[in-house]
Amino acid sequence: MPETPLRKATAEAVRALRESKGLTRRELAEQSGLSADWIRRLESGKHETTWETLKAVAQGLGVSLAEFSQKVERMERKGK
Repeated sequence: MPETPLRKATAEAVRALRESKGLTRRELAEQSGLSADWIRRLESGKHETTWETLKAVAQGLGVSLAEFSQKVERMERKGK
């Protein structure tokens, strides 16, 4: 699946937040109830996802879905 600006921004936001929290992909996976492979694919920017799954990722990162969404929007604007 091709990378879109929104997927790229989402990938960058997940990676940036995960790294700022000092989490490995495996730790984020455990905290969000997802697999480490799924987190890797999400961070690649080539994986489409749902709001439900993004909410789980946000909770795993310890941020609200609103905070996560704002981070994605900033990353998307930065990429333009």
